[in-house]
Amino acid sequence: MKPDDRPRLNRKRGNERNLGFSHRSGFWQSQNLGLLFSWAARHRKAGLYTVGVILALLAVLGPTIFYRAPTAELTAGGHKISLQIANTDAAREKGLGGRQTLPADKGMIFVFSQAGKQCFWMKGMRFPLDMVFVNHAKQVVRIQPDVSPKTYPKSFCADATQYVIELNAGKAKALGIHTGQKLNF
Repeated sequence: MKPDDRPRLNRKRGNERNLGFSHRSGFWQSQNLGLLFSWAARHRKAGLYTVGVILALLAVLGPTIFYRAPTAELTAGGHKISLQIANTDAAREKGLGGRQTLPADKGMIFVFSQAGKQCFWMKGMRFPLDMVFVNHAKQVVRIQPDVSPKTYPKSFCADATQYVIELNAGKAKALGIHTGQKLNF
C-alpha cells in the first residue's frame, strides 16, 4: 500500500476518506467501518486507552445508569399493580415526592422492619393518592382515600402497620380494596 492510499483522519466536508463524518455518507457503512478498524489497528495504544476509559466509566456509573428499583406485584380486583419497594430510610423519606404523575398500573409500597404506628404526609407531592395501611399479616387496617397534596403538613397514621401502599387517588376503591381484606403482594 502506498503512503497516499492509507486512510486519513481528514475531516474536510466532501472528502469520502474521513471515517464517516462526511455529509454524504453514513458512519455505519461497511467501508467506513473498515477505515475505522484499520485506524484502530494502527493506533492500538489509543484504542486500548479508550476501551479502558469506557470500561472504567461503566464500572463507576453502571450501577447508577442501569439501576432499577426493586418491585413487588399487588394483585387485587383482577388487576396487577407494580409497586416500587421503598425499604430503606432514604427511599421511604423520598417516596413518590417530586414526581409529576404516577402511571395507572404503578404504585409504591413502604416496607418497615416491624409493625407499629406509621404516619405519612404529602410533602413534595404533586398529585392526590390513596394510602393503604397494611399489617404484618398483609391485612388492610386502614385506607385513607384521595389525600390531596394540599393537606401537607397534616399526617395520616395507623397503628399495627408494617406496610403502606400508595396508589393513585381512587385506585383502592376501583380495585375493591377494603379494610380487613388480605392482600397478595
